[in-house]
Order: sequence, then C-alpha cells, then structure tokens
Amino acid sequence: MDSSSLIEKVEGLTKEEFDVLHFLDVITFASDYYEQVSLNYTGLKDHRVFDQKKLIEEHKMRASLDYYSFTKAQLLAAGQPDYVEKNHAMKDLLDFLKYYYEMNNENLDEIAWQLVTMINKDAQPAMAIQYLQSWIEIPSMDFLQELTGKVMNVYNNTRLWVLKGHTPHEVSQIGQKQLQPLAKVAFPIAAKAGKVVPMSNYTKTGRNNPCPCGSGKKHKNCCLK
Repeated sequence: MDSSSLIEKVEGLTKEEFDVLHFLDVITFASDYYEQVSLNYTGLKDHRVFDQKKLIEEHKMRASLDYYSFTKAQLLAAGQPDYVEKNHAMKDLLDFLKYYYEMNNENLDEIAWQLVTMINKDAQPAMAIQYLQSWIEIPSMDFLQELTGKVMNVYNNTRLWVLKGHTPHEVSQIGQKQLQPLAKVAFPIAAKAGKVVPMSNYTKTGRNNPCPCGSGKKHKNCCLK
C-alpha cells in the first residue's frame, strides 16, 4: 500500500486525524522488530512482494475496488507470532491432509503459509499440487481429483494482494470483472501408485532446490525466507 493510501486508511479507521510522523515512527519500529514488512518512501511492503511498483499499478487498475476492511478481531489474530491465515477452505484442505497423513500442526502451518504465498505470487494450481506432492504420496486419480478440488477452493478463497485483500470469490460476488474464480479442472499430474503412507517417509523441498512457487530462485532465497 502506498503511503498516502495507508494514512488515508488509518484516518478512516480511527475517525480522526493523527500525527503522521509519530505514526510512521511506530510503523518503522514494528517493521524492524517483526521483519515481516518494510516501510520506505513508496509505502508499506510485505517482504514476499518482489515487484512493489507492479502491485501498486494493479491496485490502481482496480480503483473502484476498496481495500478489504479487516475487523479488529482479525487484526488482533494476525498480530500473533507465527500467524497463518486459515479460512474455511484452507481448514478443509488441512483437515483432509491430516486425516489421510501423519502430519502435526507445524507441518500443516508450513503448508498453509507456503500455499498462501504461492497463490499470491501467481503460481498456477498445478504448481500447488506439485508442492503438496513434496509432502505426500497421491495413491489414486480419484484421490488426486478430490485433492485438486480442495486446492481450487483454497485459490478462490485466498485473500490476494492484487485484489486489495479481497478473495476472487468475494470479487465475483460484488460484480467485479477483474478476476473470476478459477474453474475446477483436472491437472496433468500423474498420481503415484501405492498406499497412503506416513509423513516421515517424505522430505520438504530442499534449500538449494528450485522454489515451488515458480520464481526460478533457489528455495532458500525465496519462500524459505
């Protein structure tokens, strides 16, 4: 978000004018402390955003679409350490994985964080399925189809940077035409033959392997950060 939009949004939420310099001091301190966002002359930026100017241009193209208004409860939840957004679609996918595989909450949190990041970096759904295959073995085509449907639901209900915090489903509901929900399609990914097996037999994407988000960078220099 650019600086003027940020200040305008805060004034709208607080319903009063405020000391801009003091506000920027607080935001700068928080940025340095949590190392999740950075504040510079152009505005506030999530560390996962590679091309900040392009994203702001995307926002300007959707001038009629206001930034999503988070509730106080949502903001307090997001302020918790190691917070990972889990909407109903994400919870459904994680419950599905936990039911069939031996995964602990730490594994599921990492998967959720990676998927949200990949989706916001415009990774194709097939890439998300490929990422999940680094964690699990897919026993059949029927299983793959069910998994794909749940992944597509996550795509359509993930809050996107380019949509100012709205989800594709929300945008379609309010009549916006910039981005429609993705259709449920099958992906040309061959399922491995075999039984569902424990997570302990699988490894995560290696630090020096290509990042699953499709950026072309090594995993350690991209999403692993």
